[in-house]
Amino acid sequence: MSNSFEDILNKKIDAKSAVVNSQNREAPVIVGLDFGTSFTKAYCNIAGDNAPVEFRVGERNSYYLPSEVYFDKKRKFLSMKEWPGFERVRYFKYNMINDELKSSYEGVQNVSFDVLCSVFFLANAIKEIKSVASRRAPGKNLKYHLNMGCPIANEDSRFKGVYDRALNVAYVLSDKFLPETMSLEKIASLYNANSSESNAVLRTVPELYAEALWFIEKSSTDEGIYAILDIGGGTVDYATIAVRRETGVKKTDVYSQGAKPLGVEILLKKFFPEKYLTDRESCLGDLMYSNIEIPPHDAKNPLVDVQHVHGNAFERLFFQGVVDAKEIRPNLMNRHFNAKPRRPISYYTFGGGAELEWFHSIINQHNEFIETAGIPRLKREVVEADLPHNRLIIAYQLSQSSLPDIGKYPWEFRRVARQIVDPEIPTYLLLDD
Repeated sequence: MSNSFEDILNKKIDAKSAVVNSQNREAPVIVGLDFGTSFTKAYCNIAGDNAPVEFRVGERNSYYLPSEVYFDKKRKFLSMKEWPGFERVRYFKYNMINDELKSSYEGVQNVSFDVLCSVFFLANAIKEIKSVASRRAPGKNLKYHLNMGCPIANEDSRFKGVYDRALNVAYVLSDKFLPETMSLEKIASLYNANSSESNAVLRTVPELYAEALWFIEKSSTDEGIYAILDIGGGTVDYATIAVRRETGVKKTDVYSQGAKPLGVEILLKKFFPEKYLTDRESCLGDLMYSNIEIPPHDAKNPLVDVQHVHGNAFERLFFQGVVDAKEIRPNLMNRHFNAKPRRPISYYTFGGGAELEWFHSIINQHNEFIETAGIPRLKREVVEADLPHNRLIIAYQLSQSSLPDIGKYPWEFRRVARQIVDPEIPTYLLLDD
């Protein structure tokens, strides 16, 4: 073996080149982004190393980034920081598809104010996520794939288009020079200049899908009918899911799914219209421990109390889904009902309003009546996940290496899995067209 100076030098050069090539090789990053009405959360999966993103919030780090921006209405500038003369703006994520919490501010260049706020906020959030990923994988050429959870109604693709467009423009903006303050005119110009066609590495996914996937994949989830409920800031989303086994393999079907503008912030505004503006925390405490009884009513005796009206709307949403499940899978429902002892239908509650007794008291009250229809009672189950907090479940699930299809899910968001192959890292399966 030659040990000449030239051979030794060449070996050192080759070794150094190998290190450089290893550092610079492309590494896929799967980001799960839970764009919430009140708070936004994220998980970042780099070559199988998956961890929650800690955002900088004021003087501390937090898993929860408040979904808010600040607005100078005189100059029409947005900022992520509060400056003198700037007013705080919230609920823009929800306001893109519903006007229950809309502000009085106007957009520009035919782009709504709430869309502009969402684009600016998401661009800053994505920029911070990329910064965190770069620190976790220094020297790597990171290739991002981002799945963002949204309250998308399955039957209405218009909402999907709204969130798709906002995410696409925000992602482009996150790669540009992003000043601390930015004019509505500039954001609108970028929005109008960018195509509404979807980006191959960006996906909007129903939040309920991620939550359904979490408990379906649990080893303890056995054959039967289950209900899931996501109580967010703007909407309440619901689904009934049947889990069955075929030749020893677990199969899942979603039989009913719906959404109503009955989220926490909507209820607070409806129930406490004046007090809510000055003492939100006190109002939230009232809702947290509130037991509500909805009186019988008919056309001659309509409900007029605002809590009863909205409670009835939630009751109809939730229990209609259970009735639908009985009609579609009567044999599976009968197995619940006829078991000795009778087996309840387990329901799991997610989201920032998961602990509010107002919702659970309505379910418990209606439990008195559903057995007459051959449907067992519903039993609340505790959501337990090996995460810093259960409210991170959506972001965590959307950052996984595969997003499998759920049978009979009534949506247009199904995708065929695509592989990214790298001999040095695990194989990744991502959603693709």
